[in-house]
Amino acid sequence: IKFSLPLLFSGVIAYLLKWTDNLVIAKFLTLEHLGLYSIAYSLSVYIFFVPGLLSTMFTPVLSELIAKNSSMTKEVFTQVRNIGTLTSIFFGLPLIVFSSEILGFLFGSEFISGGLSLAILSAFFILSVYFSISKVVLLVKKKTNFLFYNTILFASINLVLNVFFVKMWGIEGIAFASGLTALMLPMSEMIEMRKFFKPESHVIYMAKALTIAVVSGLVIKIASNTIYSSVLISLVLYTFLFVVFSICFKLATKEDIQMMVMLEKKIGFKIPLIRWFL
Repeated sequence: IKFSLPLLFSGVIAYLLKWTDNLVIAKFLTLEHLGLYSIAYSLSVYIFFVPGLLSTMFTPVLSELIAKNSSMTKEVFTQVRNIGTLTSIFFGLPLIVFSSEILGFLFGSEFISGGLSLAILSAFFILSVYFSISKVVLLVKKKTNFLFYNTILFASINLVLNVFFVKMWGIEGIAFASGLTALMLPMSEMIEMRKFFKPESHVIYMAKALTIAVVSGLVIKIASNTIYSSVLISLVLYTFLFVVFSICFKLATKEDIQMMVMLEKKIGFKIPLIRWFL
């Protein structure tokens, strides 16, 4: 109970945290704004899908390594974080660069005005993924009381920031406040986790991945504004450029490939898209 009760309550608070944005918008803005923001938020959270899946799959592995105080802990943690961040950059950049086009294609021209909110949320969520796996280590170390009080703290901060920024920038202010909170929460967990071990930051690796994605996105954005207008063509060409640049500039490391092999063994089949990057 001492372990699970704080975890239960922190989960409830985290769930309520997701509704804070909607409540503030309903209070200060219109139902039209609420609809625009809800669509933008729903799309942007898909950035967490693959990193969350990786964290779930490797939690037992990390738990065993930490329990044994294995020297492999840092290496496995770092590679799971790197691959998770890489996938978030790959999937998240189009939501920034082509935000309005994607909303217009999926939901109609009346939703295009939510593009800036989608771009803001996506940018913060990409950064958040880099820190988010730290929570796994804290759970293994049974730091559920810290997670509980930390969630309460940032839920309160999120509410205050939402109320403050909604009056300045509307739904874009809500997106900024919620995105900032979504970044600060896992950053604080990373700070706490570093009391137990300090993984390598791999700043150059992250900078290279981000540069490849940004250059790919901007090149295709310019092309779509001058040569064609199809968002589907843009996404296909973005994927092609990202893969080509990743191969040319040798984005993958030997450790990434080893982690990929381990992942495929766990799920029982090969993943072609990720193998292209590696």
